[in-house]
Amino acid sequence: MISIARRLTEFMAVGMCLSLLGGSGALSGDTPRAWPTPGVCPPPHPAEPTLGRAVPLSAGGHGDVNTVGFGRLGGRPIAVTAGAEGTVRFWGLPGFQPAAEPLEGTAAAFVDLGGRSGVLTSGEYGTRLWDLAARTILLRFPAGSAVLPGSYRGVPVLFAGGERAVRVIDPVTRRTVRELPVPGGRVIATGRLRGKEIAVVDEGEESPIRVWDLASGREAGPPIYLEEENATADWAAITEVRGRATLLIRSYAGVRSFDLATGKSGPHLRVNDDETAQYTASTVLTGTAPATLALGLAAEGSEAVIAVRELGGRSTGTLTGHDDVVTALATGTLDGRQVLLSGSADNSVRLWDVRTRKQIGRQEPATVMDRVVAARPVEVDGRQVVVSSEKNGTLRTFDAATGHPAGLPARHPVPPGDALAHLAVADLDGNTVAVTATQRGSIKLWDPRTATGLGALALPAPLGQDEHVAGLEPVRRVSGTTVYAFVAASEPGVVYAWDLRTRRLLRTARLETDNRWPGARELAVVGGRPLVSAYDDQGRVRIWDATTGRVLSSFTMTPPPDFTGLGLFGCSPALFAGRDLQRETRVLDPRTGRDQAAPITVPVPKRTATVRGRAIALVADFAEGTASAQVWDLTSGRVIGRSVAEVGALPLAAGDRYVVAGERGEQALVWPLAWP
Repeated sequence: MISIARRLTEFMAVGMCLSLLGGSGALSGDTPRAWPTPGVCPPPHPAEPTLGRAVPLSAGGHGDVNTVGFGRLGGRPIAVTAGAEGTVRFWGLPGFQPAAEPLEGTAAAFVDLGGRSGVLTSGEYGTRLWDLAARTILLRFPAGSAVLPGSYRGVPVLFAGGERAVRVIDPVTRRTVRELPVPGGRVIATGRLRGKEIAVVDEGEESPIRVWDLASGREAGPPIYLEEENATADWAAITEVRGRATLLIRSYAGVRSFDLATGKSGPHLRVNDDETAQYTASTVLTGTAPATLALGLAAEGSEAVIAVRELGGRSTGTLTGHDDVVTALATGTLDGRQVLLSGSADNSVRLWDVRTRKQIGRQEPATVMDRVVAARPVEVDGRQVVVSSEKNGTLRTFDAATGHPAGLPARHPVPPGDALAHLAVADLDGNTVAVTATQRGSIKLWDPRTATGLGALALPAPLGQDEHVAGLEPVRRVSGTTVYAFVAASEPGVVYAWDLRTRRLLRTARLETDNRWPGARELAVVGGRPLVSAYDDQGRVRIWDATTGRVLSSFTMTPPPDFTGLGLFGCSPALFAGRDLQRETRVLDPRTGRDQAAPITVPVPKRTATVRGRAIALVADFAEGTASAQVWDLTSGRVIGRSVAEVGALPLAAGDRYVVAGERGEQALVWPLAWP
């Protein structure tokens, strides 16, 4: 098989010869029409499709680390981590080699099952206790339950909050061995006071924090009050300060300490009275006197660090290396030395030597996905895959059915101050090519099968300070594929078009303007024609032909929309428009602004696509104060998939067999699409 790179080289040579002979380089069929209409338009598929269970794209790491902790598996030390993308992962230490297959969940903690390894996972499903070696679920708790591992009478237990009481559960026998009469309470810390086992229980807002004697089931000390308004216990631990049992609580106001015997407030760790700074994670370093904490410290305009501070406030060092906010911390012992485990919003997990303040082992447990900007389903060599791109320039290819990597990653170099912003997939003589663009106009071609670069599409001049690439779309015709890039600025902008074969710039189309169009803009392909649309907060809508820059239509919508998207409704061009506070979407004729169908009762669509003649949309639903997303068939006006939380930032991409959208913890989800 001739490689794509060789084909591109050959066609470049042909294009140069045509240019020397005086050829204009225009593609056949590029004569602009008043409005795009599909040349052949089969009727929409007679029935709506169904979506299967969503599969996350996973490169083996996390998207925003939520929790970290230590444990053991097979007699060896492991790290247990969970991320916002919905996986719980297990890593051998210190090298961070995968130690077990992931489980589903967004939070996790290790549990000792009488010598066997257990793990407590939490997610949308509630909370589950697993036997890690057997891969079986031992206990299930409903969503909203607060479950904390601890100890009672010298053995590991679980403290489970409930409507009637807090239950103390033996994880080995799975029996309740004690109850505390605290309806709706959650245990936030366990320890000892005057030699007796205690549990610290948070009963919710506007209620004090109470200390309970586990043996008697009675209160063991005075109630504790957080003085700051609306302060909640984001983290808590019991330690010893000058021989006295002390409760530490982290809230937005810093870390406060309380004498458990008297309830009186002690030293208060503040973040230098800087309202833009906060502690984002915390853990107590064992065996330190005076009491010392490791704290994730985030401040506006400053580097995210781990600060090591004594409870009295004295700094004893910092740990640097994370590129974003530190979100989770845990302390443990490894090979006789005290170590610290950290997780971050940069998606990495790191291991540190507490004494030397230096990092141990690899920088991260796996190749992580970070800030996915786009994902596209496509067929490559007869295999259904998804090509994704990330803000830092990383491109990946995944098996669409499993979500697992299907090849090596590639990297689009991104200079400081720039970011990868767009991804398209195009056909080059039967081969799939990925096209990527940064905000500042670096556009490159890639072979997704081999992760090799295939050259670049060059803009005629560097972008101005207020210019950025706002859209990237390929258009396939009989004569070849044209790639369009829309560059926006304070004026409507410019559209550039290249021949994919030769990589020659074919034309530059500056959008006609009356200097009144600063609104949102979109580059879309409708009926095989590239269009640019814009709308503003006054409800004014304007649509341009991207091949010529000419205005095709201009009208005003009342009330002004919060969202507009171009697509097809049947065989007709359509402008889908909706408002965030109304569960209604209008289907407008983009030529006139008139309704061409009855409004659809649906939450606000964020992205639309046309598959087999049917309009498929990703919609955001904010019902009952929760943010979720659904996939709808706008042609029938019905939802075709289950709601998924925290999805909607990525463009919707739909093929004949798969739908891709995101972002869920900085990753994309893939739904299999089935047709009756």
